[in-house]
Amino acid sequence: MTNTKWQIASHPKNEYVANEIIVGFKSNFKLSTRSLSMKAPFDYEVKNTLETPNREVNIALLRVSSSVEEAVNYFKKLPNVKYAEPNYISYALSTPDDMYYPKQWGLADVHIPQVWQSGIEGANTVIVAVIDTGVSPTHPDLQGILVNGYNFVSNNADTADNYGHGTHVAGIIDADTNNSIGVAGVNWGGLFSTKVMPIKVLNSNGRGNDYWIAEGIVYAVKHGAKVINMSLGGTNLSYTEQNACQYAYDNGVTLVAAAGNDASNILDYPAAFSTVIPVAAVGPDNALAYYSNYTSDVICAPGGVMYYPRDPNGIISTYYATSTQSNTYAYLQGTSMAAPYVSGIIALMISKGVTDPANIWNIIKNTATNIGSSSQYGYGLINAYNAVTYNGGWEPMIVWAEDQNSKIVGLAVVDNNGNYSLKLSAGTYRIYAWQDFNGNEVVDTGDFYGYAGYSGNSSDQPQNISVGANSSINVHILVSPEVNDTNNPLGVAEISKLKGIISRTIQNHYKRLLQ
Repeated sequence: MTNTKWQIASHPKNEYVANEIIVGFKSNFKLSTRSLSMKAPFDYEVKNTLETPNREVNIALLRVSSSVEEAVNYFKKLPNVKYAEPNYISYALSTPDDMYYPKQWGLADVHIPQVWQSGIEGANTVIVAVIDTGVSPTHPDLQGILVNGYNFVSNNADTADNYGHGTHVAGIIDADTNNSIGVAGVNWGGLFSTKVMPIKVLNSNGRGNDYWIAEGIVYAVKHGAKVINMSLGGTNLSYTEQNACQYAYDNGVTLVAAAGNDASNILDYPAAFSTVIPVAAVGPDNALAYYSNYTSDVICAPGGVMYYPRDPNGIISTYYATSTQSNTYAYLQGTSMAAPYVSGIIALMISKGVTDPANIWNIIKNTATNIGSSSQYGYGLINAYNAVTYNGGWEPMIVWAEDQNSKIVGLAVVDNNGNYSLKLSAGTYRIYAWQDFNGNEVVDTGDFYGYAGYSGNSSDQPQNISVGANSSINVHILVSPEVNDTNNPLGVAEISKLKGIISRTIQNHYKRLLQ
């Protein structure tokens, strides 16, 4: 059977409070207990009223026992009613007021503002270890985000930055955001955001060694880091470094490293290890930076392209200036700047419950934006919004048929035009449709759910559809985010069968994004 008239009752972005509507009355209608005692084919109560002196605003907030759609349709037809509508939900639109935020083109490039606008910011239970030159503990834009680390250069607890590089990296990940100064961090920053663990393995000249790096990796794992950022590298294979990375990976820690700045198709180490996510750099136009190393295995992120000091095509972030011994801000470029974008996004993913390093890497690869040839750009440009919302993001609308024994006998996916096709033997069936918006594998409020025979009323029952041998029929299914799963309580076996097609469809969807 092929459907040609499938429709959606309400747009998924139009979220509203369940069982509440707002009724706006005409300006000559005076609100009172008596005037609001209107008859209706369902129960309702007046929760509140709002009336301005001249009744420019003249509204009542009602709680209804019916569906929102039914209540809206009923009240808007009454003579004194100007309009009736759902009580729509709004979200704070997070646009930081940081001084240099307009210069941070990299955040918009990887869709960080969309992540913030979805209400997703860093969690203070997630620690990102920055294995680098240390981090300035006195920088005003990094207050409240640092946890204790270690200095393996001097073998003490002083992790202050005496080169500037590590402070710049830390700011990209988690600078305090919306505090009217400086820059914004991928994880929003502040007391309740992601934490940064400064681990000093590079000296005042920006140089270190494999042993220090290995020590730093092991320390980070033992002290609770979930992500390790390594904006450093070299051309020599080190088994010591490799074993340390394997140890971290085996303990559920995700490692990220800069691809290298030699304009080579060979990655630096540790980025070249299979346990590490290698990051190449792009400029504001998403072209590969002239200095960036590249392979088919990299993920790209903003690294900047600079031709003179303070070139705004670089990456601006927090900085410690050793020449003046002061906290400031600076433009830098390099795969060192690209790596912390990826580490910061991974921290956001972990805050949403995605913790396995292999799963994190697969999601990043499958949700990246295609920006060019895979031989140069690898999997493409990291897309923060796609990656962070992967589990609760894009979900297919599926349709299935059940026989008279409530056994699923046919499955299909609704295409972009609202069509589906099921091949069924002659018999009688009930046809259902479902879009699991929150990805929790339960039909619940907010999901789109419906069936043949549903007209928008919770009392509707699924219609029995008769299919003859060698015949085709069209079946129209109405779905709604309000209907409850009262007519089709899905059991474990049914959910398991539906999960298979949902999982495969999502996987194929994200694979197509790379083509």
